Amino acid sequence: MLNWAEMRDRDYVWPPFAAADSQVSAEEMANLRAHGFDFVRLTIGPDIFMASHGRRSRDLASILIDRVSRFREAGLNVVVDLHPTSRHPAYTGERLWDGAGALVFRRYVEIVAEISRTLRRFEEGVALELMNEPQAYGLGATPRWRAMTQRMINASRREAPRLPLVVSGAYASAHEGLLELAPFDADRLIYTFHHYGPLAFTHQSVIDSVRYVSSLPWPASRGDLEAALAQATGRINADRRLSDTQRREAVAATREALGLYFERDVDEQTINAGFDAVGLWADRNGIARGAVLLGEFGVVRTHRQYRGAADDDRARWLQIIRMAAERNGFAWSVWVYRGDGGMALADEDDVLNLDATSLRALGLAARRS
Repeated sequence: MLNWAEMRDRDYVWPPFAAADSQVSAEEMANLRAHGFDFVRLTIGPDIFMASHGRRSRDLASILIDRVSRFREAGLNVVVDLHPTSRHPAYTGERLWDGAGALVFRRYVEIVAEISRTLRRFEEGVALELMNEPQAYGLGATPRWRAMTQRMINASRREAPRLPLVVSGAYASAHEGLLELAPFDADRLIYTFHHYGPLAFTHQSVIDSVRYVSSLPWPASRGDLEAALAQATGRINADRRLSDTQRREAVAATREALGLYFERDVDEQTINAGFDAVGLWADRNGIARGAVLLGEFGVVRTHRQYRGAADDDRARWLQIIRMAAERNGFAWSVWVYRGDGGMALADEDDVLNLDATSLRALGLAARRS
């Protein structure tokens, strides 16, 4: 794995990606195959590539070749995902979208070309995702984002004409962004979208609006607003780190988020309607449904320091999302194999031990290799 390069004093630690959490052993790869996974989405923070030149750029290319080669040798296909983060303030997703960041995006396009050139040696089984969850919002977001994507496609094609590319719509890869997107006049494209709705359920306990919410039922009709609010308020009142003002603000934010959650009551029918709309969009535009990828979906678990969804609700949501994708003929990639945030499949203390509840919901073999 590459993920996010370590920084110290606003510079990157060199050699990069040497820490244990950036490594995946041959045993882990074999374990993923044994459970039924056939590809990995290898997330890469593009900031280190954008900040590097000369020898450092060549070092990064060598590291990328090594990591992708090892996955391919293990029988796993690879989507190399350029995944902007907020770690380096000059290269955030917001800066790439901001009109004042035109030079930043120009550099990003150069990196797309460089990485395409690096990946063209792989004749099959490797694709490049041009940008994870573009922060493309506001008036005219879709046509502007389409023009930016076309620049990236052109840059990649000049260096690697046959490299499959993964593209998305605006609005952080939400399916609504894909529905607004006019397809590109190019072959070997995969169109992707992400699904995390409703966010109050999937991200409970880890985002501010539902920081104190745990074990929230899904769908909402299985629970009760007042009971959920009372539980969360109890946690807020017990948090001694909060001032009285912060406590009142937390209660108000939680009440608003839960109110919307129970009012909207996003259920299986709502989810299926959204996925079916993507399928119809593909049909209308002559795109094979097998060229559509549900690139991310997941729910915060209740494990270790995380206090997310209960297993039965989480499994129900995961299974419905996975089946909605499969029913429409889409490929899918779950978030996430390892890492922070509470959605990891792997146990931090034993990475060969994958969460059995998640595996069953995903229709995969709940066993170790």
